[in-house]
Amino acid sequence: MITIQQYKPFINSLDFDFLVKKSAKEIIEHGFGYDAFLAHVLPEIKKTERAFILYEDGKPVGYEFMLIKYRKANTCFTYLLPEYRGRGLGSFLREFSFMHFWDEYDEISGPIKLKNTASIKSIEKIAKKLGLTIDKNYYLNQEGEKIEYTRLIKRPD
Repeated sequence: MITIQQYKPFINSLDFDFLVKKSAKEIIEHGFGYDAFLAHVLPEIKKTERAFILYEDGKPVGYEFMLIKYRKANTCFTYLLPEYRGRGLGSFLREFSFMHFWDEYDEISGPIKLKNTASIKSIEKIAKKLGLTIDKNYYLNQEGEKIEYTRLIKRPD
């Protein structure tokens, strides 16, 4: 059975920490310095409780966190253990997260590697479903890979 829990200190922090350690390599590949991530980003996530943990049959298998400032949400990272990818779980988690914080932001943004076509398709599908406008820009990361920086913007009511 698939379940999602919001990160809560002292309740599921060991599961969250386990997944963060598993995702260290990918955190670094996305341009975060792992030490800087642990020192600055992780404490902010834990303080604001803007992270969700995905479970399958009680086992932590993925997470997503957001940093929200000035009504702009930066979906910094969505991670699934490799053996759970390709099943739509990342899209499910991402949409759940977007919907949960819907009233807190006007814009969602974040980088996606162009080779991560599943994530790009997921974002486009969610944007269409939620009635968001998509704005894309591109840049090269430190390794010379092309990155799509996607902004999803709420349409005025």
